Amino acid sequence: MFKIKRHLIAVCLTSTAAHAAGAGAPINYDFCSLSPNVAREADPRLLPLWNAATVQEETAKLATSDKLLGTPLAAYPTSYVAMTKVRDRERCGGDLAIADRQSRLIGDLLADLMSRWLVLSVEECQGLSVDALGICGSASRTLSNGLGTLESALDMTAVYLSSHMATALLAVVFDDQFWAQEFPPSTHCKSHPCPSGVMKSRVDFLRRYKPHYDLNNKFLAANISTVARSLQQACLIKGPAFTIGAHVAERLPLEPLFKTVRDETFAAVLASIAAVNPDLHPMLQKYGDTYTSQFASFALWQHPPQAFIFAERKARTLLSNALITSGLGLLGSRSPEDLAANPWCQ
Repeated sequence: MFKIKRHLIAVCLTSTAAHAAGAGAPINYDFCSLSPNVAREADPRLLPLWNAATVQEETAKLATSDKLLGTPLAAYPTSYVAMTKVRDRERCGGDLAIADRQSRLIGDLLADLMSRWLVLSVEECQGLSVDALGICGSASRTLSNGLGTLESALDMTAVYLSSHMATALLAVVFDDQFWAQEFPPSTHCKSHPCPSGVMKSRVDFLRRYKPHYDLNNKFLAANISTVARSLQQACLIKGPAFTIGAHVAERLPLEPLFKTVRDETFAAVLASIAAVNPDLHPMLQKYGDTYTSQFASFALWQHPPQAFIFAERKARTLLSNALITSGLGLLGSRSPEDLAANPWCQ
């Protein structure tokens, strides 16, 4: 899906480098004020921020790509398309809207990084270890272990909410270009390694964002049926059993479960900031002495923080146990063999 011509990369990255150096107009990191018709001369993954239409278009293309169509790997991206459609409506005027602009900008860049890196990860990683951190490890487990649609979606959900989110949130912390746009000078890093006071100031803003980050726990718990409907409509589950069960599950106390997982993610980021060399972070690129988010290529994090590994393992265990104890089990999950023999609804 993402095949970029060399000259196009050069043009886009030169523009990004100019922004990093302080030249040109400020980058709009506010998702809700982005035009629905952002110019598409460039590969969309190189745009400064994806708007709602781009998120929907690129994730839908992923879910229906030749690589995923008719396989359990399509389950999570399919549910992601449905969930982000609801989420993006809520974040621009509903229960997820954030009045504090700086907290909103942090949340918007975090969501943007996570969406792009999900697409890149599923598209680009192949033949990796089932123990690999993040979405790539989850995709490898689906393929190597013959997971069904619901098992794959559950595993990828746990990964997305733990190590994937932690990796993106840490990139936000280290993205000098982002902090230089609308944050006070106390957050600006003029040379590396950044002074401890600069990192402390950034962490202070991160902590201020945390209550808004927590709003997503309730949102996730209230939208299990959104996931179920999307999977049923795409013929990725069998029959209505899971969809009916999802409505029941929304009445269960699932919000504390998501809070536990996402709190662990946030804590893992705070615990890892001082120990991580941003040169090695796969979502960052350095121009001169300025770090900025990069979307030109996917790279596996070779030596991720141990806290991220532990958070992912815990999340996978918690979500798996919750599914079993809720009584839903894996009702209606479709196996790779079932999808290959009958990919479409009867």
